[in-house]
Amino acid sequence: MSSESAQIRVLQAIGLTTSAFLGGAVLAMSYAAIPPLYSAPSPLSAKQWRVLYRRGVVVAPPFAALTSAIFGYLSYTLKQTSRPNAEFYGLAAASVIGIVPYTLLVMKGTNDKLMARAVEAEKLDVTDKVTQAGMPKGESTNELLDRWAFYNAIRGVFPLMATALGMWATLA
Repeated sequence: MSSESAQIRVLQAIGLTTSAFLGGAVLAMSYAAIPPLYSAPSPLSAKQWRVLYRRGVVVAPPFAALTSAIFGYLSYTLKQTSRPNAEFYGLAAASVIGIVPYTLLVMKGTNDKLMARAVEAEKLDVTDKVTQAGMPKGESTNELLDRWAFYNAIRGVFPLMATALGMWATLA
């Protein structure tokens, strides 16, 4: 195996691993981390969501950028060698970095509302019923968490799709 071939194999392994990790981590937020928040009073669940969100912001964008760069490099490099299906790496690169515009365009409104609830919760010392009284339909903290979990689950599909595309390109 040439050193270039070894380098390509290492990058393929890293790209596939990081995209699968990112997809799994994002989906775990929706299916494992959010549901327990429903049993907490709304002010507390908003603050707990903020902790999850801040941890996600530290991990997801760098992983998405790294994975996208790797898949982009593989697409460009392997296209030069006329490797079949190299363009699938390009699609994988676009798919995984797609979580960024998706977050900004689809999730930002819900994120902002939940963040505002967390900030409000820092100032409150009242019960859940009082903090949810008079909320318009669809705007309670739990309903916002539901919406966020749904949007986030969709977001988790982006890196998993990148994993599938990368795997297809790798095995072709």
